[in-house]
Amino acid sequence: MQPNGITVRECLALKAFKRFEVLTGEVGLDNLLNRAGVLESPDAIYWAKEKSFILTMGYVFKDNVSKLVELLPEMAQCGIAALAIKVDRFIFLLTPEVVEKAQEVGIPILKAPSDMTHHEAFQAFYEELFNRQYASRLREAQAAYFGRSVATLCVMPFLDGLAKQIDLPVVLLDAAERVVAASLRNPKLKLTAGNSFDKYRHYFTLDKAFAYPLQAGQQRVGCLIVLSREAVLPPVVNIIVSASLALFTLQMMFDIRKKGFTERELILALLKNEACDEKTVVRELAQYNLDAQQKYLCVVMVAEEDKTMELPGDRAELPAGELFQYAARLIQEECPGAKWVAEDAELIALLPAEHYSAVQKKVKVLGQRIAAKSKTVFPGWRLSFGIASAAIPLMQSHQGYREAGKAAKIGLRVNAEPVVCFENLMSYAILSELKEMDQVKQLYQRFIGQIIDYDRQHHANLLATLEAYCQHNFRIKPTAVAMNIHYNSLQYRLKKIEAITGLRLDTSSGIFELIMGLRMKQLWG
Repeated sequence: MQPNGITVRECLALKAFKRFEVLTGEVGLDNLLNRAGVLESPDAIYWAKEKSFILTMGYVFKDNVSKLVELLPEMAQCGIAALAIKVDRFIFLLTPEVVEKAQEVGIPILKAPSDMTHHEAFQAFYEELFNRQYASRLREAQAAYFGRSVATLCVMPFLDGLAKQIDLPVVLLDAAERVVAASLRNPKLKLTAGNSFDKYRHYFTLDKAFAYPLQAGQQRVGCLIVLSREAVLPPVVNIIVSASLALFTLQMMFDIRKKGFTERELILALLKNEACDEKTVVRELAQYNLDAQQKYLCVVMVAEEDKTMELPGDRAELPAGELFQYAARLIQEECPGAKWVAEDAELIALLPAEHYSAVQKKVKVLGQRIAAKSKTVFPGWRLSFGIASAAIPLMQSHQGYREAGKAAKIGLRVNAEPVVCFENLMSYAILSELKEMDQVKQLYQRFIGQIIDYDRQHHANLLATLEAYCQHNFRIKPTAVAMNIHYNSLQYRLKKIEAITGLRLDTSSGIFELIMGLRMKQLWG
């Protein structure tokens, strides 16, 4: 067993990977893995680190599986150790050339179950990796600690010694969670050696770890030490060894574990809907004086380089991070009690909000201020602020984050205004979810693709005409004036659009179809 990684062979033996199949590259089954990633664009391999386990749906290879033949040597050069493909999604068969090249470069290609999410695979992989690394560090701690002649220690004095150091009582459990011993400090715990901890579960919170705090409601009352399952009982030396190892680890970690999670970690877990059980989250939030049921309005800011601007000197190289810091500082000043995190090229802010409309107006003004300031202080960046459709309890903040994040990204594509509300972009949001559906692609090609093709072939300007007609609420005269063309010329172009698309622009259904087509173009270019 490797403490600093997992071989491909060992990974396939894990319960979560039982349904994975080796398609080719068996010579690389002993490759070491210590990180995982996703490949959904060909150039992503250059971002991969050594010993990476890469998962892909295969979309980038769907039109040309043989492209893998070119990519596999580059993957090997980048240090990618294994590639898992959801073969039943976009790829249905590997070519003989791919099979041969994978064997040659020593990269196993695995067939991943099409119904398994990346999250499920990564969670199982990193859980095993963390367990190995944690066990390795524990062994290192043991080696350091036992230089002090631990053989002379016995369990009770050892527990008492640690209890004095951390000023909390300590209880030792075996791998079956039976009480082995307890320090003499604070007899109120009343845990009796030989009994199962099950009898005390309704009093205390028990998590799975080697060493962690013991809670009774919101009050910290002690520390639990759980012996590893490798410990052989009853020889007392094994008890001492395992207990010493766990206790020494606790000494090193106790200050960190006093609150369990940082405030940032808690907020991120809630935003990404990766939090553990509600009871634990409520308890952890309380340590930062946060109420899980308090309502917050989620706002997401995204920034994109403006490729149309040429900037002098170092302003062209200004990182987005400085822009985020400026925006976060202003939000904190204007909205007391706001919580914010910067993650994955986004600034996510949660603003206390009992009344949605009042805070929404404040955010709009604030977003416009930041956008206006950025044009002078941070030129070269386009900003978009997305606002969720409602203020939501902190415990359900992932719903607001999903809406605000989507609104911000759509806003960059379709809106000249810096601040956009999800409730005003719902049709765009629906279309963005349907991008890969064949019917949607057909609709786009029929109504917009054909107009683009006609413009290209005849050097015409029908698409711009349709966009202007839509912007002026399908009124002939304002559109003609805006385009500086004659009334009759505009009518001729509109008749041409009707002939190409088969739609009538004087009916609500025809207008609806074309609006949807134009919105697809705004979203996807």
